[in-house]
Amino acid sequence: MHFRDSSTRLGLRALWFTGAALALAACNNGGGHHAAVVSDAFEGARVITPATAADDLFDPSINGSRAEGKVGDVVMANSRIKVIIQAPGRDEGVGPQGGTIIDADIRRPAGEEGMDSLAEITPMFQIGMTALTDEVQIVQDGGATGTSVVVARGPGGLLDVLDFPGLLNTVFEQLGGLGGIVRAIIEGGFGQFFPRPDITTRVETRYELPPDAAYVKITTTVLNDGTSTLVTPPGDLIDAGGDLEWFIPSVEGGLGSELGFGEPVVPSLAGLGLPLGIGVIDWIGYFGDRVSYGYMPPRDGTTGLPDAIIISAVGIGGMVLGSSNVGDIFFPNLDTSPYLRVAPGGNASYTRYFVVGDGTVDSIARTVWEIQNVPTGTVRGRVTAAGSSAPLAGVRITALKDGDLTKPINQFRTGADGTYEGTLPPGSYGLIAAQAFDFGDDNRPSLLTPVMISVEADGAGAGAKATTQDLVLGQTGTLRVEIRDVTGGGSAPLPGKVTVVGLDPTPRTKALMDVSDDPLTNGIAQVYFLTGEDRTVDIEPGEYEIVVSHGPEYDLVQQRMTIGAGDNGTLRANLTRVVDTTGFISGEFHVHSAGSPDSPVANDDRVRNFVADDVELMVPTEHDNVVDFDPVITRLGLRNRMAQIVGLEITPLAYGHYNVWPITVREEGSRTGGAITHTSFKDLPVEVAGADPSLSAFEDGATPAQIFEAGEKTYPGTQVLMVNHARSASLGYFDAVQIDWRAIDTPAETRVDPRVLRMAPNADLFVRGSFTAMEIMNNTSLASFSELFNDWLALTHLGERISGTAVSDTHVEVKDVAGWGRTYVPVAVEDPAAINAMGSTERAAFNEAFAQAINAQRTTCSLGLFVTAELQDDDAAPSAGAVATMGETLTTATPGGFDGTAELRIRVQSPPWLTYDRIEVFVNTPGRSNPAGDLDPPDPAALNPEITLNLDGPPGAGFSRVMTPVAGSFRYETNVTVPITVTRDAFVIVVARGTPGRSRTLFPVVPQASFPDEATLDDFLVDEAPGAPHAVGFTNPIFLDADGNGRYDADGVSGVLPPLAGARKDVPAVWRLRSIAAMTGAAQEQALRDFLVRGE
Repeated sequence: MHFRDSSTRLGLRALWFTGAALALAACNNGGGHHAAVVSDAFEGARVITPATAADDLFDPSINGSRAEGKVGDVVMANSRIKVIIQAPGRDEGVGPQGGTIIDADIRRPAGEEGMDSLAEITPMFQIGMTALTDEVQIVQDGGATGTSVVVARGPGGLLDVLDFPGLLNTVFEQLGGLGGIVRAIIEGGFGQFFPRPDITTRVETRYELPPDAAYVKITTTVLNDGTSTLVTPPGDLIDAGGDLEWFIPSVEGGLGSELGFGEPVVPSLAGLGLPLGIGVIDWIGYFGDRVSYGYMPPRDGTTGLPDAIIISAVGIGGMVLGSSNVGDIFFPNLDTSPYLRVAPGGNASYTRYFVVGDGTVDSIARTVWEIQNVPTGTVRGRVTAAGSSAPLAGVRITALKDGDLTKPINQFRTGADGTYEGTLPPGSYGLIAAQAFDFGDDNRPSLLTPVMISVEADGAGAGAKATTQDLVLGQTGTLRVEIRDVTGGGSAPLPGKVTVVGLDPTPRTKALMDVSDDPLTNGIAQVYFLTGEDRTVDIEPGEYEIVVSHGPEYDLVQQRMTIGAGDNGTLRANLTRVVDTTGFISGEFHVHSAGSPDSPVANDDRVRNFVADDVELMVPTEHDNVVDFDPVITRLGLRNRMAQIVGLEITPLAYGHYNVWPITVREEGSRTGGAITHTSFKDLPVEVAGADPSLSAFEDGATPAQIFEAGEKTYPGTQVLMVNHARSASLGYFDAVQIDWRAIDTPAETRVDPRVLRMAPNADLFVRGSFTAMEIMNNTSLASFSELFNDWLALTHLGERISGTAVSDTHVEVKDVAGWGRTYVPVAVEDPAAINAMGSTERAAFNEAFAQAINAQRTTCSLGLFVTAELQDDDAAPSAGAVATMGETLTTATPGGFDGTAELRIRVQSPPWLTYDRIEVFVNTPGRSNPAGDLDPPDPAALNPEITLNLDGPPGAGFSRVMTPVAGSFRYETNVTVPITVTRDAFVIVVARGTPGRSRTLFPVVPQASFPDEATLDDFLVDEAPGAPHAVGFTNPIFLDADGNGRYDADGVSGVLPPLAGARKDVPAVWRLRSIAAMTGAAQEQALRDFLVRGE
């Protein structure tokens, strides 16, 4: 790639308006395969006004939509595509200040709904700088025959939502003693490209839309107003939107990790705590329901080879343009760097193309090759089913270079008549195919043996020669599933989840579809989510165990079935609600969907997932994006099954994630539903304590306490302020700030210098009382639960009344199951239909009571088990018969007296397909300070509970588990009373769980397990699946006031144990990276490639 470079300073006005003085000739770069042209639709460029909004904007209510355009933005349109460029203005997201493409679609015939699934494309340089756009100007309205030109301008500023240096600092600290080595490697490597306060820049991005083209040409110019030369890798951050699948075609000389569908994966970097994917790209495609997008940087002007790298994480791609040599970005030599070089007073530019397609990969590929002037030929054919010759719609056909599964080049899709057509450069290819929009629909035997074809370039005129290749996919059988609720003698249709246990006869491959985002574990062939309807689905012929479930309050039905080609199987599943949760509603407080960049789940599908697994109240918490699911629930006719309360996950990159709810959606003036802008305290919507407006952009990051304060003040009513996954390195608050519970209320309470997190030098990283809840169980890991439980014990000793919650934090549909875990909240109205029927005043009161109950620790938490407990005074006086349950305080003595005895009554329930064998009671159990985040207890027993009861254990140390009949079915149930004796005020928390070797695991209802490749169907049906989670349930604390003063008096730091002095495990990747850093030239490049691709 060659960058334009000028060492002569250009006046901004001259630069900005040079393009306006040019008369750009109209040309057709789109080829002959465009979408239907809407003859009376607007073409050109204009500012969106109230009068034009209905024509210019996309509908954000459509399932899968990411439409964010507003009145005041700029629309560019021609006969083939329409894009919207955001006006200047602060919003929390990948592009902080506008001037970026935020919406795009093909032009559609009159009456057909538009579809935008794009989130944003943001120019980036210096690995963390962008334009703080203050002007978006229409330089040229090209109309229907000319090129439209729009320019966005502004000073260069921090892309503060990225905060890559802060993220790396957290990684360094998590590596312990090795962190210093990695820090030195990075600071001497790509850290040289990090933002520098001493360099002042201005930025202009020029968007050009030629007539009849399916792309926008983007050119960004960086002007250096400083006194030092700026050397920087240029590129973009792309948030393609949640409900889109990635495709990266094969690149000669690429790393291999980037090929095919899904994000690149580099395990060696994950070992360093950097969950990044890296790959060499020629172009990248994103495709979904009816719309697709492409990003294409120019190839090297000398070699004609790909000249860009992608660095991706959690659904966002960082495009680095100017070199395909990964050594140039990791271990740069600034004197010889091929990247953008901007002399003082000079400017330099870089160009790339944004392509819009019809939902297929091929519509992107054909436009890319047209721009690159690559000759192509046409491939067409028809796909039918074996045995019937019936045409098959929705079949993916991947073209593999030379038939190599590691070299996918393009993909086509069949229409309703089973036909397909696409383009390929001349050469030899193999075609493979599967009938699936995504892996979740892959129900037919796939064609995995490549069918070889030869493609010639299309000739001119009528003599053009196309390659025709018909394909045949195997036959299917069908399975009809009918689910009925027979509780109380009824037979009403019931939602449910259908899990097909068995081997997939034709395994999924990355060459056909994304198999990494939501992989099915070995042993799960398919999962379906039903919402009350009877459904007939295609299924690959084979022998399966069909399991029908409806969450942990119901029993289940499972049946062995053999389905042959052409066979029609039927399963009637009669389910009974067996667990008694009267007075509670099941809630899920950490949920992601397409409104988050790392969640490829459409909103409709997300609602179906939760209803199928019997979550009665969902709190959607997208990353920095407020999404109201009530219209979705209503549209699907499921208001009798599930209610919602709107929430938000506030998502700093480097120091934890935080949820706030109940909140309100605010569309006016916001593109993200009123989400809090938080990366700088200057952008918070309210004034907060400790905010010094004189601080620079390198020190104005909002602290967690300031974020919580803003959440509490911004939204009406009581808020739940929840710390999420606090022990997840940079994503976890406690790990990121290295909290030391033993040093609380002293300057040493956090060990991290706030400045490395882009905060003020004196910023307070932990403020008592700033949050009201924290996740104790996030998904199903018992070790993670135990580490967070330890923190909870410490916080409780310190007098913090923090409500413990259980969540799934689901970003997918199958692997991380909706509602596993979940939190049960006591409510006056527990029927979702009645909640949804409330008027606005009554509903506001319900939401207020719901939040108050959570903050008051009145809840109990579940990964399959429903556990409740109560303390009762065991004396005749002063409060004979007095009872306290979760979150309440039992006073057993008169003022000035002392009574340290009480009875703890525990009740555990589970459906018949789950078992438990241990109950652990934590009575004032000390927590341990864990500033280094290396405590890692494997289970709650490692925290030394005061009382442990085992199934069928001896008197005083055991309990019984009985089968309680329920309407023709049964539940497992335990009722046990335990004497409690304490010498001071106390808290009591109960944990019930299954343990290895004694209880069943949650598989297959929770499809997490690690079966060997050679496992059989019978192996999948064992009571204890290898690697599968066991059931868990735990209460919030009950407090015992033993001295009669009417309150629980916490121990303070005396209830917290000192940190362990253990050493961290060695990380071999660190030593290998250090040796690579010492290399030079081709040897370094090859060693780095080996490290990234194979971990060598």
